[in-house]
Amino acid sequence: MLWLVIAATVWALTLWQWRRTPEAVSGQDIVLHLLVLPLVLTAVAWLAWRGVKRLRALADRPLDAVPTSAVAHGLAAAGERGAPAPAPAPFTEVPEQPVATVLAEALCLSAGHGAAEAWHALKEARVRPSLDPELSDADGLPVFSARVADLDLNDWLLAHGELGHAGSTPLPDPVLRTLALLEAPLHHLLDALAAWRPEPGERPWQGGAAARAHEPMSSLPAGAPSHLSGVGRPDGLATRQARAERAPALQVRLCLPAAWTHDDRARAVAWVRSQCGALLDWTDAHGAPAPEWQTAWPSAQPMSQGSTEAVDATEAAEASPERVWAELASHWLAWSASPRPQLLLLLAADTAVDEACVAQWQARGELFTSHHQRGRVPGEAGVGLLLANRAWEAWCHMPPDALLASGLPSPSARDDIAACPRMWRPQVLRRERSADVIGRVDASGTQALLQRVVQCMAPHADGDWTLVSDGDHRASRTAEVFEALLAVRPQADPMLSVVRVGDGCGDMGLARSLVSVALGSAGLRQGEPAGMALALLVQDALERVAVPLTPPSASWPTAVPMAASTVTRATTPT
Repeated sequence: MLWLVIAATVWALTLWQWRRTPEAVSGQDIVLHLLVLPLVLTAVAWLAWRGVKRLRALADRPLDAVPTSAVAHGLAAAGERGAPAPAPAPFTEVPEQPVATVLAEALCLSAGHGAAEAWHALKEARVRPSLDPELSDADGLPVFSARVADLDLNDWLLAHGELGHAGSTPLPDPVLRTLALLEAPLHHLLDALAAWRPEPGERPWQGGAAARAHEPMSSLPAGAPSHLSGVGRPDGLATRQARAERAPALQVRLCLPAAWTHDDRARAVAWVRSQCGALLDWTDAHGAPAPEWQTAWPSAQPMSQGSTEAVDATEAAEASPERVWAELASHWLAWSASPRPQLLLLLAADTAVDEACVAQWQARGELFTSHHQRGRVPGEAGVGLLLANRAWEAWCHMPPDALLASGLPSPSARDDIAACPRMWRPQVLRRERSADVIGRVDASGTQALLQRVVQCMAPHADGDWTLVSDGDHRASRTAEVFEALLAVRPQADPMLSVVRVGDGCGDMGLARSLVSVALGSAGLRQGEPAGMALALLVQDALERVAVPLTPPSASWPTAVPMAASTVTRATTPT
């Protein structure tokens, strides 16, 4: 078919050119122009198409669970020593593991001020965008929006005079509204964080006599006088540093819109940090270093580093909800498998309920109006997640006679963490064609993403699924999600198994990166989805993200025990 199209085009142009020239056409010209040239052009076009298809396949290929194989190590060793490498050991596939426990979730959006309230409202389809009383389009007509109705910015500013003190430039309304949306989820998560404290009393990192007396005699330094056995042990700088390295760590990642100016972003970050005094109380209780703050998403910033300095790189990079998970995915496995107990506080907020944003969307042809049904509906939200790695799970299961760098967990910690959903490794994929094109949307990319989830999570993905999608009213997004789900789970009913957050809450900007995950976790916490909950991001034209969540479990089979240097059994000195 391709050859016929190219041949017909070449022949038509050649015959037209010959008719315009008075010169006679030779037999060589006939063979060259009517036979050889179409074949060459067809071969070039076919090779270019194959090359592009192969590059796209390589770009969509998932990363291997094991980065370097045993065969590669053997070849490298043989090349260095000049000797034949030993036969490689048989390959053993490493099963997929949960990467985090969702200790708490909180959000504020038009569907409700709590995760459970919003989950029930969206699942029962009780919330829809409505005509905004304050916004209008270029024709002067009101636009649809998903505004948080009971959030009055003037009343909120009266309670937060520090944001409008004299002598400073007032913050723009979108910045103030974003902070107001984030305040309630932030304080809810800080209260949840305060519940995860060790038992009160003397702690080993404080160097108390009781802690040192219960440490085994084998921990005395080499060469210590034997007559001091049972009397005490030195508590030098190296010992204190070792305890500090084993103490829990806390990271805070704040996602703010990239369109803000440098000054607005810096002032917003400073205000959020001023609200987080409870973080210092938590670090004091655990003997942990100061919380690590990150307010931008530099690709070179590792997630598992132990620096206590705040990362305030506030240059406006092109941030998107999908990029948030892409950045996390690059450091996810190292953070999850770290032997040090770590918590991660993820915060995101954004609002599109603003006149300037509405005008910008309409100028780009992206606003939902009566004349443009394929546009987006402005929304807003503030959301947060409190996540724990596997070492934190192990800390919650420590026996009561263990001495830890962070102290003993509370008696209820084991039962509390057993009631928390598990998060698995996020999967990211890029579509070959934009989902905004006219015509039928191909769902093969999303289908491949769901199949990848099934392969990574088997057998945990065998039960019923509940998809929490950020898809909105656009038929392209709904058809894509429904078709992909039916291809992977033919027994599922999309009308009952898919919760479309964007259909009720609009486009929430950067906040939608976490909203679907928070809602899915809230549903699992209440036991409503019997099987897996899958947070699916499909609002973007090309990028797709899937974040699997599984129900709470009494045991985490992949939870590895803490390192031997971290735990010490209490012994009675003789």
